[in-house]
Amino acid sequence: TNGEGTMEDSKGVTWEYHNASDLNNGHVSIGHQGYFGVSASSAWGYTAISELTVNFTAGNDGELWLLTSIDGITWNEQITLESGVPTNYANNWRYIRFYCWDDDNDGIDVTSVSFGYDCTGISSSDDVDCATIDGVANTSHLTATKETTIVSPLGGSTEAVRLTKDGSGSYYCDFFLKQARPIYDFHTYTVELDFYHANNQTKPSIQFINVNNGGTGQNFSYNPNKSNYKFISINENWWHIELHIPSMVAKYVGHSDKATHNDTVNRIRITTNNCVIDNLRIGCVPSSDLGTDMNTLGLYNDTATCSRNGYYWVKVSWTGKLHSCTFTFDVPGIAEQENNPTSNIPFYIHGLQQGTVVVTAHLVVGYNRSTATISKTITVS
Repeated sequence: TNGEGTMEDSKGVTWEYHNASDLNNGHVSIGHQGYFGVSASSAWGYTAISELTVNFTAGNDGELWLLTSIDGITWNEQITLESGVPTNYANNWRYIRFYCWDDDNDGIDVTSVSFGYDCTGISSSDDVDCATIDGVANTSHLTATKETTIVSPLGGSTEAVRLTKDGSGSYYCDFFLKQARPIYDFHTYTVELDFYHANNQTKPSIQFINVNNGGTGQNFSYNPNKSNYKFISINENWWHIELHIPSMVAKYVGHSDKATHNDTVNRIRITTNNCVIDNLRIGCVPSSDLGTDMNTLGLYNDTATCSRNGYYWVKVSWTGKLHSCTFTFDVPGIAEQENNPTSNIPFYIHGLQQGTVVVTAHLVVGYNRSTATISKTITVS
């Protein structure tokens, strides 16, 4: 009725749909901002999903997005799909959704969805968690053990990794990514993890490691003066931590700064000591202006000064595909957004005259084009 509803498939999995209609032969057509996917009311979803392929027809501006979730409620964007082209970006996620965006409101006709699956898996969060004892690549002055008693209270986790100091020196643990990828394939995502800090009140630093076991991108630690590294207290002993990958691997860089090259990475290095780590994964819930602490924009500048006739990189971090960034200024004439159509780098301002100005970045990001803002005070000298 009115394109809304649920249906149960032959495997007993419940699917839900929005702004959808019947297509010939039992297939589905979805309109702008419409979707269909595994419902949160389905207790299990599909376990051990592998190599998903969708056949569809879209308009000139139509995008069919693959979304994934551990609960069918909070959705991570993955990629825009190509008709008939297999992808492994849904691997091991139990809840999947197919979302249409089309500025011309043409809609998308889907003629088939196919994927492998198996009757395996631990839980919806454990299946996509890098922090399992089998996921430990190597450690430095730490002993890693399987932890099943003290686990994260989020996501129905059943297994975590306990790290215990076994000497002195540089303490870190490398975890395998579920899939090795060029880092720019997911440079608009976040690294997230749950951290048991009863015996360790220092938040861990995070870095990606390439296939040659070398670091790539910046190694970020928590800094209260920056907001790209976010955390919230789950309870008195657990933090949930998220670090925006755009701040670790800055792709949109110009002038005298240089972007990190596109390494293929297969590990995440967590520098820490005594702790328990759980629910370590790459996520991408688009930044929004909902007012929450997590998944909003961040800033990671070290300075707040710009020279007259010079340029200043406003280091904004976010999650989700970037569609646009526009700066506004509370005082006119002190600075302006760089207007260089050949650079395709929207994060620079140009100092015009001496003074102090509040610069507000307005970003449109994600599969659903959510809007988020963040402000910084800049002094032009």
